[in-house]
Formats: sequence, structure tokens, C-alpha cells
Amino acid sequence: MEEITNSNPSSSLPSSSSSPPRRKKYDVFLSYRGEDTGLTFTSHLYGALRRKGISNTYMDVEELKKGKNTESQLMNAIENSDYAIIVLSENYATSIWCLKEVAKIVECMGDSGRIRTIFYHLDSDHARDLTSAEVEKQQKSRFWQDLKKHAENPSNSEDLISSWKNALVTVAFQYDQLVKNHTNEEKFIEDFIAELSKEVGASTKTLEGLVGIRSRIGQLESRLPRCSTDTCFIAIHGVGGIGKSTLATAYFNEVRADFEGRSFLSNVKETCERKENGLVGLQKQLLSDILGDKGGSFSEIGHVDSGKNMIKSRLWNIKVLVVLDDVSKREQLDAIAGSHEKKNGLNPDEVDKWFGPGSVIIVTTRYKDKDLLSEKYEKYEVEPLNFSEALELFSLKSFGRNEPPDEYKELSEQAVHCAEYLPLALNVFASLLRSKKNVNEWKGALTRLENYPTTEIVERLKISYDDLDATGQRIFLDIACFFKGHDRDDIIPILDSCGFNSKDGIDYLVGRSLIEIRYGKILWMRDLLQQMGRDIVRRESSKPGGRPSRIWDVNEFIRMLGKKTGLEKVEAIVVNFEKESRMSRFVALSNMEDLRLLKIHGSCAFQAVTGGSTPTLDSLSNDLKFLEWNGFPFTEFPASFEPYGLVELKLIESNLQQLWNNYIELPNLKVIDLRDSKYFRIFKDFNAVPNLERLILEGCIELLEIDPSITLLGRLTILNLKNCTSLTKLPRSMKGLNSLKSLNLNGCRKLCQMPEDIGDFQNLKELDVRKSGVDPALSKIKYYDVFLSSMRNAFTDHLRSALHRKGILYTFDGYESARGVDISQVIMDAIQRSQISIVVLSENYACSRRCLRELCKIVECMDTSGLVVVPIFYHVNPSDVRKLDGSFRDAFENRKNNPELGFEEVETWKYALTSVGNLPGWTLQDMDVESNFILDIVENLSQKLIRPCEIESFEVKNDLSHQEGGAHPVLKRDSPDGGHFEEHPSFRQRAI
Repeated sequence: MEEITNSNPSSSLPSSSSSPPRRKKYDVFLSYRGEDTGLTFTSHLYGALRRKGISNTYMDVEELKKGKNTESQLMNAIENSDYAIIVLSENYATSIWCLKEVAKIVECMGDSGRIRTIFYHLDSDHARDLTSAEVEKQQKSRFWQDLKKHAENPSNSEDLISSWKNALVTVAFQYDQLVKNHTNEEKFIEDFIAELSKEVGASTKTLEGLVGIRSRIGQLESRLPRCSTDTCFIAIHGVGGIGKSTLATAYFNEVRADFEGRSFLSNVKETCERKENGLVGLQKQLLSDILGDKGGSFSEIGHVDSGKNMIKSRLWNIKVLVVLDDVSKREQLDAIAGSHEKKNGLNPDEVDKWFGPGSVIIVTTRYKDKDLLSEKYEKYEVEPLNFSEALELFSLKSFGRNEPPDEYKELSEQAVHCAEYLPLALNVFASLLRSKKNVNEWKGALTRLENYPTTEIVERLKISYDDLDATGQRIFLDIACFFKGHDRDDIIPILDSCGFNSKDGIDYLVGRSLIEIRYGKILWMRDLLQQMGRDIVRRESSKPGGRPSRIWDVNEFIRMLGKKTGLEKVEAIVVNFEKESRMSRFVALSNMEDLRLLKIHGSCAFQAVTGGSTPTLDSLSNDLKFLEWNGFPFTEFPASFEPYGLVELKLIESNLQQLWNNYIELPNLKVIDLRDSKYFRIFKDFNAVPNLERLILEGCIELLEIDPSITLLGRLTILNLKNCTSLTKLPRSMKGLNSLKSLNLNGCRKLCQMPEDIGDFQNLKELDVRKSGVDPALSKIKYYDVFLSSMRNAFTDHLRSALHRKGILYTFDGYESARGVDISQVIMDAIQRSQISIVVLSENYACSRRCLRELCKIVECMDTSGLVVVPIFYHVNPSDVRKLDGSFRDAFENRKNNPELGFEEVETWKYALTSVGNLPGWTLQDMDVESNFILDIVENLSQKLIRPCEIESFEVKNDLSHQEGGAHPVLKRDSPDGGHFEEHPSFRQRAI
């Protein structure tokens, strides 16, 4: 069950029996009246459909230009659409084009359940009463009146009018929704599309290109029915490479819309083994996936037990779908999915409830024994592909077609048998044979496959390794032994420093199907391939006179530490101590002249076994390119250690007091991480590391100051000084740090002053000054990007949603209807703490005392503190605002005799309106498409906005203490995204 990519999609290939039916050209056809909703509701609906992934939506934009599309094009589009959405509005039936569309939709889709009808500001009776037995009801129908006018046209036959009428009645009784005048359109569209997306293209998109997957999903589903009212636990097990993860992924994508919450936790085993507190991280990911932003940061989860309690307390009433991919230990299941142990006081069949009724928890694992899986788990062993499925997969990978060419049929069948029908092996063999030029080369390669000793798939996969060039083999072994699961961008510089053209080398390995790139950046390979690579290294060292090139086993590392000879050829060491080990002999490290990679992780105490002497290290290889050693036991480096080619240095919790006593040039060094090195005091000269990109000194509690030479680091992007509790000052100027994106000063209690030019850091995205002595006010830092002042309406809802999607932190008074005419001090403060205020001046804006009082504060901040004010003239003439004419004049006329209003306050309102009316801004014309208008505003606003925070969009309430907590906030901003905005003079006043 491997994902298939047809290398020649335009060719005519035989159809597969397991392939889904051919999809139509369009997912959805949108039928609407342009003059009613084309520029407003329907434009937002269309944009939301595309954002949701339903991008193949047909919207007749020409309808906005009075229906210039030809009838044949429209009818064709309807015939080639899976679903139809009909927006019935007041003037829908006045358009012959609309009537033809609805009639064609009914003809093509009938009562198939694929029609969705939305009544927009219109009662459904206007359509349903067209066939009412009561004539009076018929005649009250707006559509009846429109059809009557059409009937007066002699070119419209009685049968044609009847077909239009019947079509309107039919769709009126289909799945229908009402959008009323006071409906929150943004929320309506969100809910509507969430429901629709469960069906539109669901099965075909999810299963497209997977050989043999449908039958296996059916087998998996057969284990589930009895779990409908309880939580169902099912384990998918089988040998490595058989398709467990592929099946779990396909099923997850197929049914995910049926659950309130969902989470796919990939590579559980790898995460737990490679990352410290990996289980806690997975617990946080589970909660974040299901609860989203509303769940918070889950930073309070400090250990596994607290994570268990939070999962139970937050998810017990939510129907969830969870996949735990590649589980290897019982503790992993217990921490994330519950132990399923019987609890005292419960009935025999009851266990501690973690998830809501109807939840499904899926586990993929190589193991099926009782030590891992409790009796609560249903077990499903993945069946291997049968011969025809395996041949189809192999053919698709080798030839881009469902069946092999005649001259290769026998050889292909031979290859399928040799691969034992395993999808992973089929994929690798196809990649190997695909590069062969003719039948004879195929025969030679297959002979090697058949004659290779042992039947184990790992051994057979080694043939692909043997076919690599020397550089490809070295890169593959490094990834297999050390770098599986690492970020490609982090590894490329390390491998490049070793003399490899690693980018091309990685692409080479991807092309040979030996590794893959996950999530666009993570180096990955199957376990079988990793085992094969490590086995190659073991065999090399077991030969007579052989020497190990790579060491990853802790016991082997400990055993060889005391050796004086035989380790000269060791290139790389990566070990992870799971339990504390005490040692003091490091002779072997001093003798490894070719060592280029050294990575020691985990709980490890390096000290004298007897006598209490300090451990010593005579020398280290000057060929080192990557050095990471948690708990580095030495106070200084050996005097002879001059690693000119060193790229990354990570010595967490080390005993170092300083790096080098003498000046040593390290032009290739990009990362220094000395976090929690409590004795580290000084970094003498940053001139030695001109290309440094990340400097992490978090928790270096003896560090007193940062040397002014840090301004030479023009490529530095991250400077982390968190919890440097003795740090008293930074350089007065740090203007040379042009690339700095993140500056963390959290917990620097003695630090009271910022660099004078902090406001000139154009690339700074994150500045954390919590629990430090720095006053954010002294840094000219704003908390919010935008304060939004408006009357609540559909346009504002869509605008807020667009701001949120762009990552722009906005605030507004979300409770104005309950607050009356006054605005709280919290709102006043929010306005003052914002960089920009957007004022949506609509027809009724001046009727709201709350809006006018907000506006006065906005103008005050504009005049006194440089607040940028951007007006949006929403279906109003800017001159009406400037001159207090039209609806704005009427609003003040109606207040003349109001005894509650003082003369001075009213005059202040007038001044504020006039001031904002004279500012450059945005005007929505009657024929403008709202969704495009909003997109332009947000895109262009983002171009000019200096955004110091990206915490979360929220509504300002009476008390923001839960947001601020009495401490300084984490302040973040995004980099500009492009676009054009009408230049505002005050944009030149930077927030930071």
C-alpha cells in the first residue's frame, strides 16, 4: 500500500480494479445572483471553499458582468460538478441565467443529496409556496412574481416556465440553510463548509493512488462496530515495511471529519528515544491538535503524570480520532491513550475514561504481545499485498502504468516474488531496476537479488546501497546511523563541511528511494533501511583488520573508551545514555584522529571512579565538524584543539568556564549552544566566529556581560540569554546584528537597559523580556498590531477572520452590545497599546456613542503618541465623513435634544470624525468584491506593519489579567509579506 505518483499522467493507462471512479472536473458549482451576493456573501463563500481545500469550485465571475458566459459553458460546468451550492436571494429568479442553472442542476443531480441550498436574506417559503394549493400563498411569493414576468415573454414557453418553477421548489426542499440579517456570516460559512467538506471529494482524494488500500480499510472497519458507544482501541500490527502507517494514514484521512477532534502522532518510538521528555511532548501535541488555540500552551505539563491528568480532564467528553504511529513500549500507550487498568469501585468492564463516547484510538506497531497491548485492544494484522496488487504497484513505480510492458512482464513477476510482496521492497527494487537501460541489465540485477544470501528483506535492500557511488554511500550511512529524523537544513552544513555535496547527495538518495523528506524538511528512512545501513558498518568492523567507522551503541562506546589503539578510523560517534554512567578514561577520544562527528546525549556523569580527580582529555580531533556533548565534564578544551572546520558546538550543562584561552579562528562555526553551563563566565572575542548564526547561553548564571564585539556577528539570527541571572548589561549599541530575529532576555533580573538602537532591528520577530529588569515602555514596544473600531456586521466578521489568518494580532471591544454606551479602561489601554487602528466607517457608525467615544481616544493617541489610523469607508462617501453630511449629519441631528449629551462631548465627536475623514484610507465601492477588498487591505497592511506580537487574536474583556499575568509579555512579530499600501506618514514611526 504505497502512494503512487504516475510519472506520465497524460498517457492512457489501463484502469486498476482498486482505483476510485474518475472524479469530475469541479468539486462544486456555485449558482448565485451577482447583483445580490456576488460582491459580498458569495465572494466570501468562494474564498472560504478554496481555503478549505475545495479549490475546484466553479464560480461564474462573468455573471458579475451581466451574464456574458455562454449557456453551453455553464451547462457543461454543471454536468462536470460533483456538488452544487445554490444561493437563493431576493432577485435570483429575475435572472434567466440563474433559472437555467437551477433547472440544469436539478436535471443532473436530482435528489442525489448533492445539492446545497442557501436562502440569503430570504424566507424559504418564497420558493416552496410556488406549488402551494393556496393561490394567495403562491402570489405572495417573490419568485412567483418573477416567473409571471418571464411568462409574459412569448419566447418563454409554458413548459420552460414550469421547469424553472419545479426546479426552484425541488432545491427549496433539499438540504437548506437560512442566512438572516443578523446572522454571523463568517461563522455560518465556517460551519457550512465544515459540514460540506465531509463529503466533497472525501473518499476519492483520500484514497487516490493507493494500491490495495480499499479492501484493507474494509477489514479494519470490520473491527470497529462494537465500539460505537464507547472508546474503541485497535492495534494495526505487522512486519516493518508492510504498510501499517500507510493504512493508518489513509483511514485517518478518510474518517477524520466524523470526529470532534483528531490527532496523528507520528513516529512515537523515535520521538521517545531521540528527544528528552519525548512523551511529554507527544502529550502536548495531542492536546494541541484536538483543542487548538483554545487549549493554551500546555506549558504547565512538566512530567508524564501531569500530562495524563490533563488529557483525562480536557478530552473525556470529546469524540476524538487519535493515531499513535510506531509504538514500541507499554509506557507510551499508558501516557497518551490510558492504561485501561480496572479501577476500584467500577464494574468489571469499566476502566478509567479518557475520551468521549465514539472515540477511536489506533496504534501501529511491530509487536502484538500482551506486554504491549492490553485486552482492550482489537488487533488487526496487515495482510501483505497479493500478487496482482504487488505487480500493479511494482509496475506503477517502474513504468508509470498499471501493467508491465510485455517484454518486461516475466522479469517484473520475478522481481515481485523476490520482494516478497512487501510494499517497501517493491518500491526500492522498482527504483533500482528503473535505472537499468535494457532487458539484459534487468536480468543481471535480478540475478544479484535472487543469489543474495538469506531471505531477509534487509539483506536484499543492501543491493540498492551497493549501487550507490562512494559519496552516496557515506551520506546514507551517516543518515542511517545518526541523522534520521533531523532537519535537512541543519544537517546539510554539517555534511558539506565533511567534503560532501550533500544537497545533491540527499536528492540522489531520495531518487533511489533510500530516504525520504517528510514535512518538507525532515530526513527520514524506514526502519528496515536504517537497520541495513547499521549492519553494513558492523560488518566492516568485523572483518580481519577492520576498524569501526561509526559508533552509536552505548555499551560499545564505554568499552572502547579505555583503548589506546585500533580506533584511528572512527569517523563519527553518536550515543545516548539512558542511565547514569561514571567514567574518567578518555584515551580513545584522544587517539581518534579522523573523528568528524561527536554527539553524546543523556544522563552521564564523567568523573573519576576512584580518588575524586578531575577527568582529563589530552586532545580532540581537529577534524571535528560537529561536537555535541551533554554534561561536558572538562573546564577547558585541550590546548591543541583547533577545529578550524567546526560547524556546530553544543555543550549543554557543561563545566566550561570559557571556550578557548587563546584566539582561534573558527570561520565555519554557525551554532554555539552552552545552555545551563553554570560556570561559563565570558566569551572574549566574537571576531573569531564571524559566521555565527545561533548563540544560546540560556542558564549561564555566571555570565556578567556580553562583549561589544558581538556587533560583528552580521549573520546572527538567535541570541538566547534566558535566565542569565548575573547579566547586568548589553552593549549600548548592537546595530551590527542586522539578521537578528529572536532576542530572549526572559529572567535576566539584573538587566535593566536595552541597547539604544533596539528599535532599528528590522528583522526582529521575537523579543522576550518577561521577568527581566527591562521595562517594555522604555523600549517603545506595542502589544497589539491592530485595534478595530466598527459596528459589528458581516463585513467586520470577515475582516477579523482575515486578520487572524494572516497572523495579525488584533483587539476590539467584542462585548459592546452588553457594555452600553461607555467603554472600559481596558479598551482605552488596548487602543494606546496598538500600533494601528482600523476604523470601519459605515452608515450607522455615528449612531453609536460607543464607537464615537472609541474614535475620540483613537484620535487622541494619533495626535499624542503616533498611533497610525486607517479609515475604511464602507459604502459611505469620504466627503460625508469629512463634512458631517448624509447619514453622519442625520446622526447628530437626532441627538440635538438628548439631555444626556454635553455640548463639549458632541463637538469632540465631530472633531474626531472630521480628522479621520481627512486621512488616506480604503473606500469600498458598490461594485467592489468584498472578499478581494479585504484581502487587499490585509496583504497591504502586513507589508507596512511592524508586528511586535503574535500571541493570539482575542476579544478584549473587562479584565486582561489572565492574558498579562502582571508580567511582561512575550513580544513577537511577523516579517512583511508583500503588497502595496497607500503610504501613511505615521507608518514611518516604528513601533520598536
